[in-house]
Amino acid sequence: ARVGSDAAKIGADAAAGQIPFRWLVENIHQNLLLDRAADYGVSDWGGYLAMIVRNWGIWFVPAFLFVQPTLRRYRPLLWMAIVNFAFHSLIGHKEYRFILLSTTALVILGAIGSAELAKRLADRMPPRTRRVVPAALLLLWAGASASLAARPSWLPRWTAFSAGLEATGAI
Repeated sequence: ARVGSDAAKIGADAAAGQIPFRWLVENIHQNLLLDRAADYGVSDWGGYLAMIVRNWGIWFVPAFLFVQPTLRRYRPLLWMAIVNFAFHSLIGHKEYRFILLSTTALVILGAIGSAELAKRLADRMPPRTRRVVPAALLLLWAGASASLAARPSWLPRWTAFSAGLEATGAI
């Protein structure tokens, strides 16, 4: 289905007299060469790292450390995240949503890595106490999620669309 959808997009571009994927080339031209996005504000190359630290707090440390066990097996996913992150870091205008692909991939890799480490640890434990490891891992990530969700900087995000939701519920 994916191949057919790409073919349909190429066909639609061609039918409209456009070069296939010209939008991608134009985006690169406008944002990297002409720096058009700078009109909306700019940050230096470390802007995204600052956003990650601000949004994830101290939890970015274990999230990145847990990626280590996945480096060999999931290298293509890691490289995709790095290339996406690096590409967007070259553009002066930065919005967190532009690196969601990278941060999501890193969260997935961190989750896989933490599960792999937990399995290695559990394999070294006596059979009766092995159940503690997955429970501890679950508590670690649930605690991380809850502590991040409860941060004062995130509270406005939880209620940002509450008026619209209330209005929809009143219908």
